[in-house]
Amino acid sequence: MMGDGGREAGPFQWPFVGLAVLMLLLILTTPSLLGVGAHSAGSPTTSAELVVYRAVHGDRTDFYVMGVETTGFQALRLGLAAIPSWPFQGTPQNLTWTHWSNATDSISVSVNSSAPLVAVNATAVFVDAQGGTAEYQGMYAFNVTANSLLIEPLTPGLSPGVTSFAVTDLPEPLPLLEVAAPP
Repeated sequence: MMGDGGREAGPFQWPFVGLAVLMLLLILTTPSLLGVGAHSAGSPTTSAELVVYRAVHGDRTDFYVMGVETTGFQALRLGLAAIPSWPFQGTPQNLTWTHWSNATDSISVSVNSSAPLVAVNATAVFVDAQGGTAEYQGMYAFNVTANSLLIEPLTPGLSPGVTSFAVTDLPEPLPLLEVAAPP
């Protein structure tokens, strides 16, 4: 279709020029929107998770606390407790937490267990360059069999209910909740 030489005639197609300017603006501002600089406490890039892994024919389950992204944490802590039965009936505060693994100024900490019924207590503390602090915590109960892993959150605020994973689908990241800054 040919134009009649109206307002769209000439060397520039103004709608396309406007689109090109908008795209250029987005390209130039996207890096600042993504926050390529230092991470701030409490941002999604500094959140932490508990990752669980068990080899298909393995005899132990590995637990890791790490950042969602490769972020260093001021403190990481991971503990285990035996649970008497499944599903877990009781409160996490009544469990005897043992086999603690701690790390400072690190990106991860890990611990493993060969017990079929185990609870895991995970904490990660991130401190940004301005001194802002974010602490992430979570407790989960696990029922481990040769082929599957049943997971139940013990921390209020995490999605309730039991989730099942086939061992072949692991590793599985589990969220930790951001809690108030530590004293």
